[in-house]
Parts: sequence; structure tokens; C-alpha cells
Amino acid sequence: MNRKIFSLAIFFITFLISVSSCTKETNNNWDSFVNDFVEAYFKQNPDQAVLIGRHEYDGQIADYSDQGIRKRIDWFKNQKELAQQFNDSNLDKAQRIEKQNLLRVLDENIFKMETVRWPYRNADYYSWVLDPSFYLVNDYAPLEQRMNSYVRYLQSMQTATEQIHNNFKNEPYLSQYYIKIARVVFDGYAEFMKTDAPKGFENVKDEKLWQDFTRENEKTITTINNFVKWLDAQVPNSPDSFAIGSEKYSQMLYATERVNIPLPELTRIAEEDLERNLSALKIASKKFAPDKTLEECIKIVQGDKPKQSPIDEAQLQLSLLEKFLIEKNIVTIPGYTNLFVRRSSPFMSSFGAYTTNSGPYDKDMVGIYYITPPDTNWTKEEREKYIMSRNELLFTSVHEVWPGHFLQSIFINKNKSLISKIFWHYTASEGWAHYTEEMMYEEGLGNYSPDYEIAMRLWGLTRNVRFLVSIKMHTEGMTVQEATQMFLKYAYKDEAGARQEAFRGTFDPQYYSYTLGKIFIRDLKNKWMAQSGKDLNEFHSKFLSYGNLPITLIEKDMMETK
Repeated sequence: MNRKIFSLAIFFITFLISVSSCTKETNNNWDSFVNDFVEAYFKQNPDQAVLIGRHEYDGQIADYSDQGIRKRIDWFKNQKELAQQFNDSNLDKAQRIEKQNLLRVLDENIFKMETVRWPYRNADYYSWVLDPSFYLVNDYAPLEQRMNSYVRYLQSMQTATEQIHNNFKNEPYLSQYYIKIARVVFDGYAEFMKTDAPKGFENVKDEKLWQDFTRENEKTITTINNFVKWLDAQVPNSPDSFAIGSEKYSQMLYATERVNIPLPELTRIAEEDLERNLSALKIASKKFAPDKTLEECIKIVQGDKPKQSPIDEAQLQLSLLEKFLIEKNIVTIPGYTNLFVRRSSPFMSSFGAYTTNSGPYDKDMVGIYYITPPDTNWTKEEREKYIMSRNELLFTSVHEVWPGHFLQSIFINKNKSLISKIFWHYTASEGWAHYTEEMMYEEGLGNYSPDYEIAMRLWGLTRNVRFLVSIKMHTEGMTVQEATQMFLKYAYKDEAGARQEAFRGTFDPQYYSYTLGKIFIRDLKNKWMAQSGKDLNEFHSKFLSYGNLPITLIEKDMMETK
């Protein structure tokens, strides 16, 4: 071999080794970047870190001052620039997906904090991260330890409430509906602190801790009440407008869902699914009782109450549902530690049913499905009306536990991607839970009995109307009163329920997520199973393996690797 050829050979060998090392180093750099991002995020958002099991941050709350918010917005933008510098060709498949998900997380935060300015006007932005009930609902440590953390939380909450108060003071666009939700959220905090927190910690015997608790609890309640009084004073001069507008609505769809569907097309999709459910409900009612009206059929189904207590009924339902999943080969259930059904604590009585579970940083995977019984002070008629019907409770159990939120949370906690397991995605979560209701009926839950279908379709219609009024309220000028009428007419809500659903649409335009997610998942299931030849279990297990990822990104990868 002559010297020139030998030199070229050495050059290419060195080059290939260099490229290989560079790729490996880039991969390692990406993983380090993600780890650094997550830890920096937790330091800036300790209240969110606590919720997923990082209890070294117990009692701490993020800086919600204007300066603190702007600092985080700038940080998100900087992190986006850094993430975009990683070349996809130097990342493996899992890292490329994680990169796209991280960019979604960053865009979503920037949109909410800067574009629509939720921290300055929408108290729903704070509701779940500041919720004081966490330290009582989640049994992650001895009660005395959690009470200590709660006292630190109260001290942090005083500062946070004052910061949020200042944000709202300086916000020129403060709708009466934003004032109303702020009052609901913060009045609820104060009521919890005054009445429910002392009950929740009553078994703690440490006198010094109780002194600290009482002092800080009263100071926090006073701080919150001052904010609420200020809110009340703003009502007479506040506008009734709340819509984010067509442009921002489309930006929201892309930032959160990676969706570029034109609004007229989105409306058509929403209307078609509403009509599909309405038609199916009418057919089911004719099968159920041909001689009765639709409204009469609904009343009969909703009047079929459990023969035993709702808690005992739910416990039985969970056993039957888990067995149903296995026998029908619907999905393979990963291991978990425990699943309980319990009576709701007094401070959570405003929720009819809900589920809490361990976060990805907690040691054990424990789920608690809470059922709220009727108030014993109510009349017999009021108590009976409050209790969900047998079939409504069944599909609530499907949505909340098997195979809804709890099953999905098991998969999420096992996900290898930090981004997918930490950063919740509205549509992937609620879309999955809502999708499971109809899917379970289609797989034979209830033996295709029409009374089961009526209960299932009523849940579907509520989510259908949410989808439509979200679009119309925020892009077409629909009023709250008109939205209320839609819930009355198409979702068969009572007056109070219809008003509450319409009100939610003013501050939560993303409550389209239930139906949009369900539609995306149904479409993906049909396409993937037709082309892959694989069964429903394989589809569900693969879909859930992605964790908190926009469904559009899940579909892209699943259809490429079917």
C-alpha cells in the first residue's frame, strides 16, 4: 500500500471512530441535558415536584411574583433554544421522541404564562399546585411529618397569595369570570384551612406543632381573605369577556397537542361525534323501553341505585373490571402495590369520585379510589338523588381505575423518559380515560345491555358538548348562557350542572381534551390494528407505553413502527 492510500485509510478510520464517539457523546449529552433540565425545573417549581414524589421539596412553593414568572418564561425560552440545537441524526429513536415532547412542554408553558397570561388572570392555573389537601390526601409519610410539611406550606402560601394578588392587581384584562374562579379557588382554600385541615390532623399530639399550625393557619386565612375581599370589590367594574380568540386558540392547539387542524374542521369533528352519540343514545333508549320517551329512559337508568353502599359497590366493580380486562385480553396490567377504595375525607367532599396514586419518584405504586357518600344531614330524598346510579358508578370506575387513570399512571411511572413520566398531558390523560368507557362497552361490559349504554353515552355527551362550547365560546362569541343551553339540550344536564359546565369553559378552554383525545385514540386504534394485524391488548399496551406524550406524536411513531 502506498503512503497516500495508507494515509487516506488512517484518515477514514479515524473519522469513523470520531463520528461514532461524537454520536455516543451527543446521546450522553442529551440525557444529561434532560436530567439537568428536570432538576432545574424542580428547583423553580418545587410545588409541582412535591406532587410527583420529590418530598425534599415539601412545603415549598414557586416564586409567583411578576419577576419570578418572567424569569421562568425566559428560562423556558432558553431551554427551547438549547434543546433545538441537538441534531436528531445524533439521537436515537427514544431520544428524538423525548426531544419533541420536551419542546411541547416548553411551548405549552410559554403559551400559558406569556401568550394568554394565565398566572396574571386565571386562578385555575394555580388550583392544583397550591391545593393544601395534598398533605392529607396522600399518605406518603407519617401524619406528624406531613403536618410539619403543611406548616411550612402555610408559610409559603402566605407569600404566594400576596404575589398572586399583586399579579391580578396589575392585570388590565380581568374578566368577571376570572374573578369568579379566583374566588372559588381561594375561598375554597380558606374554608379547607379553617374547617377541614384541623380535622385531618386531629390525631397528631405534638403541642408545639399544633401551636405552629394554629398561628400559620390563621395568618394564611387572613392573607387569602384579603385577596378575596379585593376580588369582590372588582366585580362591578369588570368586563364579562373571557374568550382567548381564534388566533390564540389555534396556537394553543399546536403548543399543547401539536395539532394544526383549522377551526372549522375541528368544529365539524366535534359536531359529528356529538351526533354519533346522540343517535346511539336514542337507539339504546328505544331498546331499553320502546314505550317511553328518551328523558323517561334516562330518569329510570339514573334511578337504578346500588343495592349496597357506593364504596362496597365500587370495590366489587374494581374486582370485576380487573377480571374483565384479563379474560377479554384487553390490556396487560403491570405490577402495582395496592389499590384501595375509601370514603372521601370531609375536606374533599365536593368531589363525587376521584383517584390518587403514587408519583414516579415514590417507592411503591399505590392507588386510592375515593367515593364521596351523601351528607348525613341531608334529607333521605336528597341523599338518594346524590348517589350515582349503578351504571354511572360503573363507568366512573372504568374512567378512574380500570383501565382508566390508575392503569395509565402505572405505565407512566414505569416510563423510561423523565419528560413523559413527569409532565402531565391533558389530552393523553383524559382522552385515554374517556376512550376506555366506550371501548369497554364495545368489548362486552354489561353484555351490551341498553341501560349500560345509556349511562355510558350520557358521559360521552357531556364531553361532546364541552368540546363544542370550548370552540364556540373562545372563537365564535358564544355566551355562557348559550353554552348552558347546549348542556341542557344535548347533554341532558340539570340546570345547576349545565351552568357549572358552561362556567368551566370560560377558564378551561382545554376541556375539549376528553373528546378530542378519545377521537384520536379510536382513529389510531383502527388504523394501527388494520395495518399491523395485532390485537387490542397489543395496541393498548403499546399506546400506554408512551406515557405523557401528545397523541399526534404517539400516532406518528406507532404508524412508523407497526
